[in-house]
Amino acid sequence: MKPLKPGKTFQSKINGVPQGQATLLERPKTVALVPGASPFVKLKLLVGENDTVSVGTPLLQDKRDPKVLFLSPGGGRVAAIRRGARRVVQEVVIDLADDGAHEPALSFAPISPKALKAMSRMEVVNVLKLRGIWPLIRQFPFMDIPQESNGFPMAVVSLHSGERFNPVPSLFLKDQQAAFLHGLTVLQNLADRVVVTAPRSAMAPLKALGLAEQVTHVVQDAYPAGDPGVILYQIRKSAAENASCTMDPQELIAMGHLLSTGNVQCRRIYAVSGTPTRPASHYQTRTGTPVSHLVGPLKQGKGIVTGGVFTGTITSGDAHMGMGITTATVLDGVDTDAFFGFAWPGRRLLSESRTFLSCLESGSLGMDVTLHGEERACINCGWCDKKCPVDLLPQFIMKAASTGEMEEPLALGLLDCTGCGLCTFVCPSKIDLAGILALSKQTCYRERVMP
Repeated sequence: MKPLKPGKTFQSKINGVPQGQATLLERPKTVALVPGASPFVKLKLLVGENDTVSVGTPLLQDKRDPKVLFLSPGGGRVAAIRRGARRVVQEVVIDLADDGAHEPALSFAPISPKALKAMSRMEVVNVLKLRGIWPLIRQFPFMDIPQESNGFPMAVVSLHSGERFNPVPSLFLKDQQAAFLHGLTVLQNLADRVVVTAPRSAMAPLKALGLAEQVTHVVQDAYPAGDPGVILYQIRKSAAENASCTMDPQELIAMGHLLSTGNVQCRRIYAVSGTPTRPASHYQTRTGTPVSHLVGPLKQGKGIVTGGVFTGTITSGDAHMGMGITTATVLDGVDTDAFFGFAWPGRRLLSESRTFLSCLESGSLGMDVTLHGEERACINCGWCDKKCPVDLLPQFIMKAASTGEMEEPLALGLLDCTGCGLCTFVCPSKIDLAGILALSKQTCYRERVMP
């Protein structure tokens, strides 16, 4: 294994980091297929409300490629189909069958590692599309579901991004070694090179699980050193590798389990913190589980962030966990004006600026979902580029994108943006730089890729 050179990171002081072992939660009453991780997918609904479905039943289809299917994470009755703007399907909610021991589930023909290696790449791709795995693979630089049938130059699997609120690798890999190795075999068929990374702190537990040899690169124990986009930026050798792919490690395990056994794996490990009724810890339950099932009842004035405190979204308790989303954090959500707040010393204020007394605090600090101020004009302070892990100048890309032209943002490296969110977090002018860059990448995709 090769250690990657230290890069720009965020030294987190945020409190409430999940600890301990994975606690098994009771079976939820509902689960949902939440396909909205890709902003470019065009979905066709294959079921209607009150239809009876099994685990593995196709619920949605990608109109761009009818072979790409989204399978049901549960067996029972389709209770609701929730739509967003322009009637885009956001969730397909399923009431699980009352008898969990006899939940209806489809089975597929298992494929052994030997048979997998004998298959052509296109045969493997077709299997992954029809078994609902293909939507779990994301291709750089737009993080879209892959559309090309050619091989990937590289596949990056990061066991931990470095964000301390994410699930610990040793917990979701426990008793799943065979499925993980089978998943890596699948990626080796799809890509010319497979890269597996882990933080230094995870190497001893991985060695105990017998998986340390699969790790090709060791990264820092800080965010976002383990982000797949950051890793690609550090190890790529040619421009062709910008079309590499990545996959969430728990989805990789699910892929290996499905192909090796023929059964859809619905088990997921979630990292949950900040809840008033449960300790900050890891919990095992179903994929697509309700957010309220993880965080429990909340008091007024709390906000739920799913997907990480820097890259996630504020969601409601009646929503469900999406594909590849394994983190739920409850934060204070009340935005109140502080009397003479501009004169406060900021002893407990989480900030990168050394103008607050919090910079002298050695312990952890709290975090909330509010801005602590209003958006102002960019002052070219340089905080964003000091934290950008891929050496971009987000403030200049933001200003170039405001003109509506894509040439200059692309020349400034827009497509290298990993969406880590640190530029937004440290911006003293409260500008959502990460959101602006994400919208610019979407505009670029529609101009260059979409028909």
